[in-house]
Amino acid sequence: MKRSLKISLISILAVLILLGIGSSLFINKTLDKTNIYSGVKIENIDVGEISKDDAKSKLEKELDSNLESKEVEIVGNDYSKVLKYEELGVKNDYDNALKQAYEIGREGTTLTKLKEIYDVKNNGKNIDIEIIKNSENVDQIVKSISEELHIEKKEATINYSAGNFIVTDDLEGQAVDKDTLRKNLYEAINHSQTVELSFNCR
Repeated sequence: MKRSLKISLISILAVLILLGIGSSLFINKTLDKTNIYSGVKIENIDVGEISKDDAKSKLEKELDSNLESKEVEIVGNDYSKVLKYEELGVKNDYDNALKQAYEIGREGTTLTKLKEIYDVKNNGKNIDIEIIKNSENVDQIVKSISEELHIEKKEATINYSAGNFIVTDDLEGQAVDKDTLRKNLYEAINHSQTVELSFNCR
Protein backbone atom coordinates (compact mmCIF):
# COMPACT_ATOMS: atom_id res chain seq x y z
CA MET A 1 0.00 0.00 0.00
CA LYS A 2 2.79 2.34 0.94
CA ARG A 3 4.74 1.33 -2.14
CA SER A 4 1.70 1.99 -4.33
CA LEU A 5 1.18 5.41 -2.75
CA LYS A 6 4.85 6.27 -3.21
CA ILE A 7 4.69 5.34 -6.91
CA SER A 8 1.54 7.43 -7.33
CA LEU A 9 3.17 10.45 -5.70
CA ILE A 10 6.25 10.09 -7.88
CA SER A 11 4.06 9.83 -10.97
CA ILE A 12 2.09 12.94 -10.00
CA LEU A 13 5.30 14.83 -9.25
CA ALA A 14 6.76 13.79 -12.62
CA VAL A 15 3.65 15.00 -14.43
CA LEU A 16 3.76 18.33 -12.58
CA ILE A 17 7.42 18.77 -13.44
CA LEU A 18 6.74 18.02 -17.10
CA LEU A 19 3.79 20.44 -17.11
CA GLY A 20 5.97 23.08 -15.48
CA ILE A 21 8.73 22.59 -18.03
CA GLY A 22 6.21 22.62 -20.87
CA SER A 23 4.56 25.79 -19.56
CA SER A 24 7.93 27.47 -19.12
CA LEU A 25 8.97 26.58 -22.67
CA PHE A 26 5.64 27.83 -24.04
CA ILE A 27 5.92 31.11 -22.12
CA ASN A 28 9.51 31.65 -23.23
CA LYS A 29 8.66 30.86 -26.84
CA THR A 30 5.73 33.28 -26.71
CA LEU A 31 7.65 36.13 -25.10
CA ASP A 32 10.76 35.63 -27.24
CA LYS A 33 8.94 36.32 -30.50
CA THR A 34 10.54 39.02 -32.62
CA ASN A 35 7.46 39.67 -34.76
CA ILE A 36 4.50 41.87 -33.89
CA TYR A 37 1.92 39.84 -31.97
CA SER A 38 -1.22 38.44 -33.55
CA GLY A 39 -4.31 40.65 -33.60
CA VAL A 40 -2.48 43.97 -34.01
CA LYS A 41 -3.64 46.28 -36.79
CA ILE A 42 -2.48 49.71 -37.94
CA GLU A 43 -5.14 51.78 -39.70
CA ASN A 44 -7.15 48.53 -39.82
CA ILE A 45 -4.37 46.80 -41.76
CA ASP A 46 -3.29 43.50 -40.20
CA VAL A 47 0.38 43.58 -39.17
CA GLY A 48 0.29 40.65 -36.75
CA GLU A 49 2.86 37.86 -36.98
CA ILE A 50 5.24 39.82 -39.24
CA SER A 51 8.39 41.86 -38.59
CA LYS A 52 8.43 45.64 -38.23
CA ASP A 53 10.23 46.00 -41.57
CA ASP A 54 7.67 43.85 -43.39
CA ALA A 55 4.85 45.72 -41.65
CA LYS A 56 6.28 49.07 -42.75
CA SER A 57 6.51 47.90 -46.37
CA LYS A 58 2.92 46.67 -46.22
CA LEU A 59 1.66 49.95 -44.78
CA GLU A 60 3.56 52.06 -47.31
CA LYS A 61 2.15 50.00 -50.17
CA GLU A 62 -1.44 50.42 -48.96
CA LEU A 63 -1.42 53.93 -47.48
CA ASP A 64 1.08 56.10 -49.36
CA SER A 65 -1.07 56.47 -52.48
CA ASN A 66 -4.03 57.51 -50.34
CA LEU A 67 -2.00 60.21 -48.61
CA GLU A 68 -0.53 61.49 -51.86
CA SER A 69 -4.03 61.98 -53.30
CA LYS A 70 -5.06 64.29 -50.46
CA GLU A 71 -4.93 68.05 -50.89
CA VAL A 72 -5.64 71.38 -49.25
CA GLU A 73 -7.21 74.34 -51.05
CA ILE A 74 -6.37 77.92 -50.08
CA VAL A 75 -8.97 80.53 -51.11
CA GLY A 76 -9.74 84.21 -50.60
CA ASN A 77 -10.31 87.44 -52.59
CA ASP A 78 -10.75 85.60 -55.91
CA TYR A 79 -7.59 83.64 -55.23
CA SER A 80 -7.43 79.87 -55.22
CA LYS A 81 -4.51 77.48 -54.86
CA VAL A 82 -4.59 73.70 -54.47
CA LEU A 83 -1.70 72.06 -52.66
CA LYS A 84 -0.99 68.35 -52.66
CA TYR A 85 0.18 66.82 -49.41
CA GLU A 86 3.41 65.93 -51.20
CA GLU A 87 4.11 69.66 -51.77
CA LEU A 88 3.45 70.32 -48.09
CA GLY A 89 5.89 67.59 -47.09
CA VAL A 90 3.19 65.65 -45.23
CA LYS A 91 4.06 62.03 -44.45
CA ASN A 92 2.62 59.17 -42.42
CA ASP A 93 4.45 58.56 -39.15
CA TYR A 94 4.97 54.84 -39.69
CA ASP A 95 7.83 54.54 -37.22
CA ASN A 96 5.81 55.75 -34.23
CA ALA A 97 2.83 53.53 -35.09
CA LEU A 98 5.10 50.50 -35.54
CA LYS A 99 6.82 51.25 -32.24
CA GLN A 100 3.42 51.17 -30.50
CA ALA A 101 2.50 47.96 -32.31
CA TYR A 102 5.74 46.22 -31.40
CA GLU A 103 5.56 47.22 -27.71
CA ILE A 104 2.25 45.38 -27.28
CA GLY A 105 2.93 42.35 -25.07
CA ARG A 106 6.43 43.51 -24.24
CA GLU A 107 5.97 45.78 -21.22
CA GLY A 108 5.37 44.95 -17.58
CA THR A 109 5.55 41.66 -15.72
CA THR A 110 5.40 38.25 -17.38
CA LEU A 111 1.75 37.88 -16.38
CA THR A 112 0.92 41.36 -17.71
CA LYS A 113 2.61 40.59 -21.03
CA LEU A 114 0.83 37.25 -21.45
CA LYS A 115 -2.54 38.79 -20.58
CA GLU A 116 -2.09 41.57 -23.15
CA ILE A 117 -0.95 39.12 -25.83
CA TYR A 118 -4.01 36.94 -25.17
CA ASP A 119 -6.43 39.90 -25.10
CA VAL A 120 -5.09 41.39 -28.34
CA LYS A 121 -5.10 38.02 -30.10
CA ASN A 122 -8.77 37.49 -29.22
CA ASN A 123 -10.13 41.05 -29.30
CA GLY A 124 -7.76 42.83 -31.65
CA LYS A 125 -6.00 46.17 -31.29
CA ASN A 126 -6.01 48.95 -33.90
CA ILE A 127 -3.45 51.75 -33.91
CA ASP A 128 -4.04 55.04 -35.75
CA ILE A 129 -1.23 56.62 -37.75
CA GLU A 130 -0.42 60.25 -37.09
CA ILE A 131 0.93 62.47 -39.85
CA ILE A 132 4.21 64.38 -39.87
CA LYS A 133 4.08 67.98 -41.11
CA ASN A 134 7.17 69.55 -42.66
CA SER A 135 7.41 73.02 -41.12
CA GLU A 136 9.96 74.20 -43.71
CA ASN A 137 7.63 73.37 -46.59
CA VAL A 138 4.68 75.03 -44.88
CA ASP A 139 6.69 78.18 -44.09
CA GLN A 140 7.91 78.39 -47.69
CA ILE A 141 4.36 78.10 -49.04
CA VAL A 142 3.10 80.76 -46.61
CA LYS A 143 5.92 83.06 -47.71
CA SER A 144 5.25 82.44 -51.40
CA ILE A 145 1.49 83.14 -51.13
CA SER A 146 2.15 86.21 -48.99
CA GLU A 147 4.50 87.67 -51.58
CA GLU A 148 2.19 86.77 -54.47
CA LEU A 149 -0.84 88.52 -52.95
CA HIS A 150 0.93 91.49 -51.37
CA ILE A 151 -0.31 94.87 -52.59
CA GLU A 152 1.53 98.01 -51.61
CA LYS A 153 -0.64 100.92 -50.49
CA LYS A 154 -0.56 103.98 -52.77
CA GLU A 155 -1.85 107.48 -52.01
CA ALA A 156 -3.94 109.38 -54.57
CA THR A 157 -1.91 111.82 -56.67
CA ILE A 158 -2.66 114.86 -58.83
CA ASN A 159 -0.16 115.91 -61.47
CA TYR A 160 -0.29 118.74 -64.00
CA SER A 161 1.11 118.00 -67.40
CA ALA A 162 0.72 119.68 -70.79
CA GLY A 163 -2.16 121.79 -69.58
CA ASN A 164 -4.05 118.86 -68.01
CA PHE A 165 -4.46 117.55 -64.49
CA ILE A 166 -3.75 113.84 -64.21
CA VAL A 167 -5.42 112.19 -61.21
CA THR A 168 -4.33 108.78 -59.90
CA ASP A 169 -6.70 107.14 -57.44
CA ASP A 170 -5.42 105.82 -54.18
CA LEU A 171 -4.84 102.09 -53.87
CA GLU A 172 -5.62 100.26 -50.67
CA GLY A 173 -2.86 97.88 -49.73
CA GLN A 174 -3.29 94.34 -48.52
CA ALA A 175 -1.06 91.81 -46.83
CA VAL A 176 -1.73 88.18 -46.03
CA ASP A 177 -1.97 87.45 -42.33
CA LYS A 178 0.90 84.94 -42.35
CA ASP A 179 0.48 83.77 -38.76
CA THR A 180 -3.20 82.98 -39.28
CA LEU A 181 -2.51 81.29 -42.61
CA ARG A 182 0.19 79.12 -41.08
CA LYS A 183 -2.04 78.12 -38.16
CA ASN A 184 -5.05 77.35 -40.37
CA LEU A 185 -2.89 75.43 -42.82
CA TYR A 186 -1.62 73.12 -40.11
CA GLU A 187 -5.18 72.50 -38.92
CA ALA A 188 -6.45 71.94 -42.47
CA ILE A 189 -3.78 69.31 -43.13
CA ASN A 190 -5.25 67.16 -40.35
CA HIS A 191 -8.62 67.02 -42.08
CA SER A 192 -7.83 67.82 -45.75
CA GLN A 193 -9.94 70.99 -45.56
CA THR A 194 -10.14 74.35 -47.34
CA VAL A 195 -8.22 77.30 -45.87
CA GLU A 196 -9.77 80.77 -45.95
CA LEU A 197 -7.18 83.52 -46.36
CA SER A 198 -7.14 86.43 -43.93
CA PHE A 199 -5.80 89.83 -45.01
CA ASN A 200 -4.55 92.89 -43.19
CA CYS A 201 -5.53 96.08 -44.99
CA ARG A 202 -2.98 98.87 -45.14
